[in-house]
Amino acid sequence: RLESAAGARWSDGLIKTDPATRRFTNSGALDLQGVDVSAVIGRDQVVEGGAAYSFIEAGAPGRGEPLDFLARHRAQLHLAARPIEGLWTEVRLRVMGRRLDRQQWLPEYQALDLAGSYEAGPWVISGQLTDLLDRRYLARAGVPSTGRALAVTVTRQW
Repeated sequence: RLESAAGARWSDGLIKTDPATRRFTNSGALDLQGVDVSAVIGRDQVVEGGAAYSFIEAGAPGRGEPLDFLARHRAQLHLAARPIEGLWTEVRLRVMGRRLDRQQWLPEYQALDLAGSYEAGPWVISGQLTDLLDRRYLARAGVPSTGRALAVTVTRQW
């Protein structure tokens, strides 16, 4: 399955926080253009693989980078497996391009995540291990990410 979408938005303003004054301001005229592309092979089969890429660009006449946290380039690769009934596993590589935060450019980063779930009758056990390689990328200017994190949930359906 191959999907793609393109979009453009022209706006006469966007309310955002000014880092210098810590007050809400109007960004003024703002143009956004972008494209998304994704491909999946073996969708809903025993083994599934896929890739996705997004490009977005923002422009404001007479200004530099108009939006914080807008990464021009984002991508991901995933490989999922359903080896037995009720079991689902996935490994995902996330790539985030550089982005602006508080007038500081944050570098691009890559993160590897693992996830899985098992459904047995009304019970579902799910787990996710994010940032498997413990890269500690910058989540905000001067603030590292939490690094490797594990989350496990058990739910029951009635």
